[in-house]
Amino acid sequence: MKYRGKIIFSLVLGIAVLMCGCQGRTQSRLEQIDSLLGRDKVGAAYMYLGTLPSMETESKENMAYYTLLKTEILYRMDRAITNDSIDYSIFYYEHNGPSYKLAQAYYYKGVILCFNRNNSKAGITLLKKAEDTARNLSDLALLHKICESICYVNLVNKNYATALVYAKRARDLGYKAGNKKWIAYSLTYTANAYSGLADTDSNLKYLLEEPSVLPLSQQR
Repeated sequence: MKYRGKIIFSLVLGIAVLMCGCQGRTQSRLEQIDSLLGRDKVGAAYMYLGTLPSMETESKENMAYYTLLKTEILYRMDRAITNDSIDYSIFYYEHNGPSYKLAQAYYYKGVILCFNRNNSKAGITLLKKAEDTARNLSDLALLHKICESICYVNLVNKNYATALVYAKRARDLGYKAGNKKWIAYSLTYTANAYSGLADTDSNLKYLLEEPSVLPLSQQR
C-alpha cells in the first residue's frame, strides 16, 4: 500500500510539474502577442493567437490575459465582437490586478459599448473607470488613448465642453511624452469642439496651430 501511495504521489507531482510548465509556456506566448500589439503588428498578433491551444485547461490568470488580448485584436481589426467575454478579464483584474491590465479591460469594454453597440452612456462610465485606474500608472500611451477616446465620444454626442477638457488632457500628455502626433490630433479635436460651440475665432486658432506642430504629410 505504501508503494502504491508513493506511485500515486509521484504521478500527481509529475502532472503538477507538467501543468506548471504548460502554464508558463502559455504565459510566455501571451506576452509575445502583447508585445506584437505594442508594436502595432495586429495582423501578426492575430495569427499567433490562432496557434494557441484551447484555453479550457489554463489558469484563470492566463484565461483573463488571453481574453483581453483577443478582445483588443478583434477591436483593432474592426471585427465584430458579439459577446461579453471581456467581462471575465474585468472581473479577474478587479480582484487580482495588475492595474494596467484592468485599465485596458475597462477601456476595450468601454469603446465596444460606445462604437459597436451604440451605448455611449454605459461606455463612458467604463472609459472613466479606465482613466481613474490608469491615472496613477506610468503608461502615458494607455492614458492618452483613454483620454482621446473620451474626447471623441463626447464630440460625437455634442458634449463639446467635456470634449474640450479631454482634448486638453490628451494634448498635455502629448507634450509630456514629446509626441507631436498626439498634440496635433488634440488640436483638431479642440478645433472641432469650438466649431460645435459656434466659437469661430477659437476654431480657426486651433486649426491654424495644428500644421505648426506636425506637417500635414505626417498627420496620417
